[in-house]
Amino acid sequence: MTTTTKPTKRSSSPSLKRRKRKKERKPTRAELRRILGIKPMPPKPKINRKKLAREVAERWHQSHITHIELSHYFGLVGGTLLAQIKAKAAMKPSIFDDHRITDEEVGFLKFMKAICDFHDNRREVKTYDDIIAIAEGRFVPGQKGGESNGETEGQASADGTDQDGDPA
Repeated sequence: MTTTTKPTKRSSSPSLKRRKRKKERKPTRAELRRILGIKPMPPKPKINRKKLAREVAERWHQSHITHIELSHYFGLVGGTLLAQIKAKAAMKPSIFDDHRITDEEVGFLKFMKAICDFHDNRREVKTYDDIIAIAEGRFVPGQKGGESNGETEGQASADGTDQDGDPA
């Protein structure tokens, strides 16, 4: 007489299963600062952005800065800010200093990027709409949007000259 044995199921009791070990919880930065006695930074006051925009625009119109002075000051201030942001981006974050790039610095970087984009596409920019598109990051070089009279580049106009005034 042969008996067939049924395969036995393993018990699902916890003693046979491997138990997952709980990971040690690392203290947060705030907890580390509190443990070490470092006082937290006071929160920055919120900026009234519309009021700031009005104040800066008014101050700009009252300052009477010449183009040469503006170029000089922008080079000094812009270069300094860009160097600080570049150094901050190169640093490795530590426990106490996370070296995050702030919203203001991102705005400045977008402004610098728009200036570089304008410089790279300066021959293709024809209208103020093109300048706005560059500032908003949606300018596509070679598109028809900036050409005057709705003509594409290289076509002759009615008087037989191309857009640069050269004979076609």
